[in-house]
Amino acid sequence: MSTIYFDITDLVHFVRRNSRITGIQRVELNILREITTQQSNTKVFGVLRSPDAKYFEVNLEFLRSMGTFVPETFIRHTSTDLSARWPDKMVLRHHLDSYKNKKFLRIIQKIWIYTQALLHPNAL
Repeated sequence: MSTIYFDITDLVHFVRRNSRITGIQRVELNILREITTQQSNTKVFGVLRSPDAKYFEVNLEFLRSMGTFVPETFIRHTSTDLSARWPDKMVLRHHLDSYKNKKFLRIIQKIWIYTQALLHPNAL
């Protein structure tokens, strides 16, 4: 059984900041999905580089069963080991959606989240 490794760092960082994939990220994801689907006797792994220059290996077999692209599912499977000081923009937007019609409360909540990230890195 052979193993294929792909560098998916840029794809993961793009998905963490955007809810839709476009351009080269879509091409990368389609290639990864096609390889995991077609190569049943091959293991497919992604390699991630964290901000502190550590490398992580991620099994990409979940792409086989993934029909349409769901950013939250992709992030959950790929970036569990990736540490970052600030919360992902997509996660932040999702959390602040409950304050959509309450601008002042939304601002306060956003300030609170960034203050927590500053005081307690990686806690969110």
